[in-house]
Order: sequence, then structure tokens, then C-alpha cells
Amino acid sequence: MWQKLRETSLLPEFPSIESLRHSAPAIVGCCVAAWVVRAAWRKHAFDQKLSKKRDQLQASMNTLRQQLYEYPLSLTTREYILGLSLTDLQHKLQTGDLKAIDVLRAYQSRALEVDEKCNCVVEPILEAEEWAVLCDSKTDPKGPLHGIPVSIKENIEIEGYDCTGGMEYYIHKPATQDAVVIQVLKRQGAIPFMRTNVPQTMYSYGCSNPIYGVTTHPKDPARSPSGSSGGEGAILGAGGSICGLGTDIGGSVRVPAQMCGVCALKPTRGRLSAEGHFTVNPGQTLVQGVVGPMAQDVEGLVRFTEALMAPEMFALDPQVVPIPFRKEMYESTQPLKIGFYTWDGNIRPVPATIRAVHVAKTALEKMGHKVVSFSPPRTSCVFPSLFVGPMTGDRCQSVRERMVRDYVDQSLKLVYVACALPKWVVSLISRALLPLDPVLGKSFQKFTGVKSVYDWFKVADRIQKYRKEFLEHWNKQDLDAVICPVYPCPAVVLKSAGRLTAGGSYCALYNVLRYSAGSVPVTTVTEADVQEVADPEVYPATTLLEKLTKQGSKGSQGLPVSVQCVCLPYHEEQVLRVMRDVERGLST
Repeated sequence: MWQKLRETSLLPEFPSIESLRHSAPAIVGCCVAAWVVRAAWRKHAFDQKLSKKRDQLQASMNTLRQQLYEYPLSLTTREYILGLSLTDLQHKLQTGDLKAIDVLRAYQSRALEVDEKCNCVVEPILEAEEWAVLCDSKTDPKGPLHGIPVSIKENIEIEGYDCTGGMEYYIHKPATQDAVVIQVLKRQGAIPFMRTNVPQTMYSYGCSNPIYGVTTHPKDPARSPSGSSGGEGAILGAGGSICGLGTDIGGSVRVPAQMCGVCALKPTRGRLSAEGHFTVNPGQTLVQGVVGPMAQDVEGLVRFTEALMAPEMFALDPQVVPIPFRKEMYESTQPLKIGFYTWDGNIRPVPATIRAVHVAKTALEKMGHKVVSFSPPRTSCVFPSLFVGPMTGDRCQSVRERMVRDYVDQSLKLVYVACALPKWVVSLISRALLPLDPVLGKSFQKFTGVKSVYDWFKVADRIQKYRKEFLEHWNKQDLDAVICPVYPCPAVVLKSAGRLTAGGSYCALYNVLRYSAGSVPVTTVTEADVQEVADPEVYPATTLLEKLTKQGSKGSQGLPVSVQCVCLPYHEEQVLRVMRDVERGLST
């Protein structure tokens, strides 16, 4: 029957096995050639897209330079403006002693200088000049941030601008409206004027990506300002901005603030609006990011935060808890009972970090507070299980599916490769790492992801139970606040920034707990600190990550070191009060 069908051409004539055997090499060759051509075409298309984006950014920079050239500001006026604190600048803009356009030009020109040095700006916000002119024409009551220029992290949406997170996938997909925090800033009279750099995917404590390049530390180009709000840390630390907005899911405003010697606040989720805060994994809700204000000093941070916690925000985003800034909590003189600790059981802190906590302890005692030792429960388990676990629960699939054609940045390679490897390979590597570095081994194991929704629920349950356990320890000592390290060491060298993710354990703990926390500069690294790190009796460096920390501490003298100030959820004003008292105690 089959033969008859073939003879009547109802079935095709199939090639013989012998003919297939002879033509197989040609078929394989054609397939390989097609794959190579397709890959080359995709790379060309990607490079063209990247080139077009970079040309657009450069054109914006050139436009701003032309504006500054056509309307120059005298050097004397510029240096006078740049020398003012946010509080003094705010006063002079309110009284009309300074014009918003002059203040804007002073900070625009300074930001461009800083960007030449450390590549922290991704693009200027060209509408800023129009907004400044509008501010100067106002005759009605001025907002509390009238004329104050504010730098903005790249992943906070501004209408007409891309939020890429350093990823090619999001190029040429501009935001259709401002984030709620941007709308509030504008209503309060502030002028968003620069957008700042981030690490690719924002899953790193480095600050580099294939679109905008590498941001370096304002004091040492061989080091990183950290991340993911690294561009903000750098521009503030170098005086190119007076206040700014970052975001924080595991220390992303507090760690760059320490590295660059500025102040930052991580509020409780729901205290400031997260609407329009771009994230690469929005479905992950166990540990959520927040928008965090940053400033050059505590008083400036207070003024900035107070202006954000306004009725305008509550009206624009009903998910925000309608608690306005409570001055009575911030201005209280009631002595507090404050706990302190120097090591969380993960990466051992270097001597400068330990000394910073003790310096802050002494400063707070001078201000009349009682400071006692505090041992938070099981902190060595929190970072791998309750932070890395939720962050990589989908094996970073949300990220990887958007990076199919993208270049993988150096700072992201460890995380990206770990999520791309077969699970059994990850498990083998994890077991091999455990005796060498328990923190790294346990964290690596979490890159296998969760197996089911049931397992995801179990992670959520463990987080809830840990929050209860931690609060019981807190209440047992009747604490009002805690001070501790921000990160185990000062700014690290560029090549180590993406490898020391576990250093974020000191901050990530309070993202898991949803506590309010801030970062305030306390001291700088001394020559004696550097010598002590090199001494194996003082800093034994028994794990792989501690050895990396030790190596990166060479030549770190002069770099800033901060402490982290922590309070219960929705106690941001008390966090700021503790930060203020640390700052004041240091000067007495």
C-alpha cells in the first residue's frame, strides 16, 4: 500500500539512510553557520541599541554643558552656594537671598566635575532649568524644599526617562509618569536634576553595568562606592549633590552612605511610597525594597525626610501609612536605652569597623543615653536563609529571562553563573565551600531556588517566626534602639565589590525584620587600623570572604566608616534622633 501511495505521489519520497549519512556533515555545518550568523546579528543589534543609548546620554550631557556655558555663574557665587548646608540653603531660598536657578547651576556644574572623576551620573534631567525658573517666578507660599536640587537613583521613575537597572532589555522604554516620591518632591518645591548610576540588576554591592559603565569611589578611583545606590553615594560624597533619593532592599542606601561618608535612612516599608520604584523582581514580596533619602549630614537628612512625609504623599498613594513626620519624637530629650554589637557571626568586621561602633557608643553616652551590649539571635542564619533565599527563590529567572542578549557585568557574574548552573552542580559547589566558608557555602546553596509554593510558604513562615523571636530579645532588654556596623569593612577595591555580597548581612537583617535604620559617619580608617588588619592575631581571616576583606583593606587609611542606627518599625524619627546624637556626641 505504501509503495502505491508513493507511486501516486501522495507520500513524499524519503531519503535513504545512506544519503542522510553522507549529507549529515553538511546539515550540521549549515545549522552551526545559521546559529553563528544569528548570534552575530543579535550582538550587532544589541551593540547598535547600546550605542544609540550612549549617544543619547552624551547629547544630554552636551546640552547641559552648553546651557552652563551660555549662562555662567561666577566662581565666587558657586563656591558660596556649594559651601552651604541644606538647612542654610533652604533658608536662603525661602527668603529670596538666593535664586533657584543659581543654586541649580552651581550643583549642575559641580555634578559634571564629579562625574568626570567617578562616573556617577547617568544623565542630567534637562527639564530642571525650566522647573528652577518656575520656582523663581512663584509669588504664592513656597514649599519646604523650594529650589533644592535633588539627585535621583536611576531606578526611580521620572516621566520620559528610561529605568533600566543597567539592563539592555529596558533601554528605550521610558516611564510614562513620575514615581510618587518624585511627584511629592516637585510639589514641595524640589528640583530633580541628575540621575545616578546603579549596578546591573541592582543585585550587587558594586556599581557598574554595560550601559553606563563603572562608578568609582570619590576618594579613591581604585575602590567602589558600593551599591546599589552607588551613584548616589558617590555624587553626595563628592559634593555634587546636597541630597538625593536611593532605594534599599539589603543595605543599598546605607552601605554606599558608609563607603562615601554621607548619611542615609532606610524607612519601614510603607512609610514612603514605593509606587514607581522600579525593581527587576516585583513578585518577590517577602523582603521588599524601599525608597530611602540620603544627604550630606544628619540635619539635612531630617529636613529632607520631613518634607517627604507629607499629606501629598498620603493622598497620592493610599498604601502609605499616613503618619506625618513626628517632631516630638525627633526632638525628645528623654534618655534612651541603646543596645550595641560589633559582629553578626558572618564576615568578621575589621578593626576600624569595631572601633567605629565603640566611638559611637561613647558619643551616645556623652549625650546621656544608656548603651548596653546586645546579642541578636541567630544572625548567622538570617542572611543565607531568610535574605538570599527569598531573593533567589526563582533562581533569578525574572532577571535571567531579561538578560538573554545582554552582556553580564563583572559585578554580577558570580550571582548570574550560580543561578544558571544546574542545581546539582550548585549543591556540589556549596558542599565544597562549607568547610572553607560557612556563610558563602550556605548562601550558595540558596541559588538552587525553592522547589514548590509549599516551600515558599515555609520560608515566609520562618521569616515571621524570626521576627517574633528577634522582638522578644529586643523587648527582654527593654531597648529603644541598637547601633552596629553597616558593613564589615570600608570601601573595597573594585574587583571585590561583587564578591563580598555577604558583607551586606549587617544591613539585610533589618530589611528582613522591616525595622527602620540609618547610616551615619563616625570616623575614618587610621594607619593603626590598617596595621591591625594585617596582624593575624588581631584579624585572623579564617574564611574565604574574610581573606578577601583583609586583602581589600590594604591602603584604606582615610576612608570613612559609619555605624548603623536601628529602631523598631515606623520609628524613623527616633532613628534620626540617634543619628543626630551620635553626630553631636562626636563634636563634644
